[in-house]
Amino acid sequence: MKLDIFTYSDYKKYLREKINKDALTVKGLRGQLAKYLRCQPSYLSQVLNGKPNFTLEQAVLLNQFFHHDKLESKYFILLLEHHRAGTKDLREFFSEEISEVQKSRNSLKKRLKDTEEVSLENQHKYYSAWFYSAIHVILSIKEFQDPQKIAQHFNLPLELVIEVINFLESSGLIINRNGSFELTKKRLHLEQESVFIQRHHINWRSQALQSAEKNLREDLHFSSVIAIAKKDFPAIKEIFVQAIEEARKVIRPSKEERVYAITMDFFGL
Repeated sequence: MKLDIFTYSDYKKYLREKINKDALTVKGLRGQLAKYLRCQPSYLSQVLNGKPNFTLEQAVLLNQFFHHDKLESKYFILLLEHHRAGTKDLREFFSEEISEVQKSRNSLKKRLKDTEEVSLENQHKYYSAWFYSAIHVILSIKEFQDPQKIAQHFNLPLELVIEVINFLESSGLIINRNGSFELTKKRLHLEQESVFIQRHHINWRSQALQSAEKNLREDLHFSSVIAIAKKDFPAIKEIFVQAIEEARKVIRPSKEERVYAITMDFFGL
């Protein structure tokens, strides 16, 4: 998995771990990096493990060497400026800037952008029960364009399935094209402070419990209670967020054949 720079507040720690990780697959990485920065390998070690800092010009070269994207490049330079700051006030200024970037990265809504909004009234109904989103998703599968098949698959009354399909169509989430349903560009993603988020989580965790009771080999259920340092909680949380983003890269082009549910929990006790 790619090392995420946004979980770091110290550019030297990031570089040390980045170099150690990449060195496993790139022979002579430290030598290549020193040459790219136009410095001696000994100086590279001094900066990574001592008091000296890279220059802003070298930071640009580091961004190029590690193929940081635009946001990563800006954040890396921000970390460097924080480390180079000569006064307490300036360090606090850059520290606040770093915190703001990290907070924005924790918002999945900003990282997984939606195309259109759904009215609050329709969101209220959509998240009132699990079967609204389940039927919404399964309509993307050609074999389940028939309400009767959907009712049998989810063990729901046919009348209820028809009612849900009518709602999805009236709210603009699906379009009926000559008897075939297509999902529109409207997407729903709830912010953490949304009034619907609690009900949404409860809906799908209740389904997860039913799945766990079936104990099917193909399903995955994981539960663990751990004791870790407080400072490691954000880093582990970010790993899960990255996993979600990586999964979405597979999900987007994947052919619709079956409906699956994803639930994830990681919290303090």
